[in-house]
Amino acid sequence: MRMSEYLKDRITLVLVGWGLFSALFYLMMLAFGNGEEWTADATYLPYDGSIVISFIVLLLVVKFYGTKAFEGKVWSLILIGLSLWMVAEVIWGLDVLLYNLNGSAVPAVLIDNTDYPFLAGYIFMALGFVYKAFNTPSESNLGKAFIVFVLAGTLLIVSAFLVLLPTMETSLFSESEKFFLIAYIVLDIVLFGLGLAIALYWGTEVSKGWHILAAGLLCMMIADVGYTALDLRGIYFDGSLIELAWVAAYLLIGLAANYQKKLHESFM
Repeated sequence: MRMSEYLKDRITLVLVGWGLFSALFYLMMLAFGNGEEWTADATYLPYDGSIVISFIVLLLVVKFYGTKAFEGKVWSLILIGLSLWMVAEVIWGLDVLLYNLNGSAVPAVLIDNTDYPFLAGYIFMALGFVYKAFNTPSESNLGKAFIVFVLAGTLLIVSAFLVLLPTMETSLFSESEKFFLIAYIVLDIVLFGLGLAIALYWGTEVSKGWHILAAGLLCMMIADVGYTALDLRGIYFDGSLIELAWVAAYLLIGLAANYQKKLHESFM
C-alpha cells in the first residue's frame, strides 16, 4: 500500500485533522487566553478527544481482525492498554468539566489513583509487543539491534540527566510520586525499544505501521520527560504546549493501528 493512498483514507484524515485542530486550539488558548484558568481547562477537549478517537480506531481494528486471529490478539492487548490510559485521562477531564459546570469534582479516591491504570496500561501494551515479537519470524541482525540499543540508551541517558536523577534528589515530591514519575519514563523507553525493534525486524513494507507506533511512543516519552522537567523547575501549567506531545502520541497509536488494518485490507 502506498503512503499516498493511506493519507487519503477517511480515518487517517480524521486523526491528522484532530492533531492539527489540537495544535491550533492550544496556540489560540495561549495567545488569547491571558493566562485565565478556563483557557487551560478548555484544552482538555482536544487532549481527551485524541485518546478517545484513537480508542475508537483501535476498536475498529480489533473488530476487523477478530480476537482469535494473531493480529487481533496483538491489537487487543494494545487496545486494553490504551483503554486503561483513556480511563485515567477521562477521569481528569471529567473532574475539570464538573468543576466548571457546578463546582463539584470527581471523587478524590479516583483522582488520587489514576496512576495505577496508567501503569497497568503499559503492562498490557508491553504484552502485546512481546506477543508480536515472539510470534513474528525474523532473522538476527546486529546492525538493527545496535540501532535499537543506541537509541534507547541515548534516551535513557538524556532522561537520567533531565529527570531521573533530579527527581530522586528533589524534596518536591513524595516517595510514591517519585516512583510513578520514574516508572513512566522507564516504561516509555522499554515500550519504545520494543516497538522500534519490531518495526526494524518485520520487513520493509509491513513494518511501516510499527514505525508510526514507535514514533508515538517516542512522543509519549518526550511528553513525560518534558512534563516532569518543567514541573521540577516549577514552570509547568495546565495547557502547556508540552501536552501536545501526549496528543501526538495517542493519535500516532491510532494512525499506526489504522495503517496495519488498511495494509491487510490491500492484501485481501
